[in-house]
Amino acid sequence: MSPVAVSPLSHRRVDLAPGVPGLIEAVSPASLAMELGIEPGDRVVGINGLPLIDALDFQFQAQAENVVLDVERAGSLLRYDLELEGDEFWGVTFADPTFDGVRICENACPFCFIKQIPKGMRRSLYVMDDDYRYSMLYGSFVTLTNLSEEDWRRIENQRISPLHVSVHSTDPDLRVALVGNPKAGRVMDDLARLEWAGIDFHAQLVLVPGVNDGPNLDRTLRDLASFGSRLRSIAGVPVGLSRHGQERQSKQLRLSRTCMRTLPGKSIAVRRYERDEALAVIAQAQSWQDRFLRERGDPFFYLGDEFYLMTGREVPVAAHYGGFPQIEDGIGITRHFLDSVDSYLRRANTDSLAGAAGTVACGELIGPTMR
Repeated sequence: MSPVAVSPLSHRRVDLAPGVPGLIEAVSPASLAMELGIEPGDRVVGINGLPLIDALDFQFQAQAENVVLDVERAGSLLRYDLELEGDEFWGVTFADPTFDGVRICENACPFCFIKQIPKGMRRSLYVMDDDYRYSMLYGSFVTLTNLSEEDWRRIENQRISPLHVSVHSTDPDLRVALVGNPKAGRVMDDLARLEWAGIDFHAQLVLVPGVNDGPNLDRTLRDLASFGSRLRSIAGVPVGLSRHGQERQSKQLRLSRTCMRTLPGKSIAVRRYERDEALAVIAQAQSWQDRFLRERGDPFFYLGDEFYLMTGREVPVAAHYGGFPQIEDGIGITRHFLDSVDSYLRRANTDSLAGAAGTVACGELIGPTMR
């Protein structure tokens, strides 16, 4: 039998392409797939004669009223001709959610965390992904700079939502420099298109001291505030630099990135926040949170826990985080942890823990909180 076909989009730059695209890893009990006799190890070839790109494509195509599902098993083709009544629980888990691999980043962010990973780690850690499908499935942040018109139409038609977008700044020139891609300057148009299409999105701002905080942060928040309810939340996190990352922040490297030369001085000095600078960001954020609380009903703009930890400020209470919309980005994870521990201790028999000692491995920043 010929290999499983995948979408023509597979000509894109990808990594970690699965050896067996469409491979089914698990089938849930009491599901349509189990009722049909579909088994782990089978692989989906297509639906209604069309190849599939990923698990999202399967979910969309498999909800049609009439479905012809082609499945390969041990070299033989099984065809299921179905008439469906509505939303069906297929109960299929794929070994790889993207059948054509992971879309690769086309940017050159000066604070790229992938380039800060030391050598000798597992290969998958070095994959510089910028894949809107993982953004919807797992909350990964994307820049939207590598979307083709076909990608946009698919997002719109299949209602791939919500997306998580790394904005950093709405100043076109500054975002070009922070993302390292000339296409990055059209971010407001891209976000407006998402809103027009009815796609929900969350925004992230990686804040660099003296670069996109202060007046530029005010501009960015003011611009983002122009979007309606499709913009679900905004996160502001301090730039992270590991020892390996600091070693790479040389002037020569920054000047080599031609897309950064739109800024005066032709470079961006990326460094960590000092305590007084972090306190200024907290105060600035508080002003915007008060405004958003009046206008939108919640603080809406949430700072990364690091700002509070590095300044010795207590992290906000749980109610501040409005349901923790960006906890996957680490926003509010400290408060969530503290409240979870407190809840556990109230329920547990703590008498048996009296005098007990233990060791918890953690990062330096969270150390005082853990004590």
